[in-house]
Amino acid sequence: MPKLRPPPHRCSVGPVDPGIQDEGTDASGILDREDCGALVAEDRRKGKVRSAARGIYAVFGTLALLAGIVALLRPAIILPDVHSQLTAHLIREEAACFVFVGLMFFWCLGHFDERRPVHLALLTFTVLFAGIHWADYVRDLRHVSSPLVNTAPVIILGVTAPWRAATDRVAMKV
Repeated sequence: MPKLRPPPHRCSVGPVDPGIQDEGTDASGILDREDCGALVAEDRRKGKVRSAARGIYAVFGTLALLAGIVALLRPAIILPDVHSQLTAHLIREEAACFVFVGLMFFWCLGHFDERRPVHLALLTFTVLFAGIHWADYVRDLRHVSSPLVNTAPVIILGVTAPWRAATDRVAMKV
């Protein structure tokens, strides 16, 4: 008796415009087993990246807001040897920047699909911030832990950056 093979697995991706029908997809939007498996694996990976990015936005947003609010209210907590009004003023100005940065992280969290330009602006900010600490380290003004700690957000934001615009990703699927 011949061995019966199970029917081919089919995965629906929705109706497809015949003018842009992809190889491996029929007109009803049904993918064959291999294409469907690849699509499911890609969706799982994207889901993990999205979850990680959202967690990073929440943590970085909270840290930036807390640091900014504390420095606004009590600049001496950030820099204990503040003796001049100018130094306290400059710390408060930087604190205002951190409040804004924290709000931008939360904006990315709430507008995940439109986050690309804001995420890249946050990445630029963290690169500049880390660069200041590296320059101070090179001039022997800081311990190496300072630039290393400030480089961590650069790496994290770089890894989670949406390098391609959403329209580019849609065009690549077609």
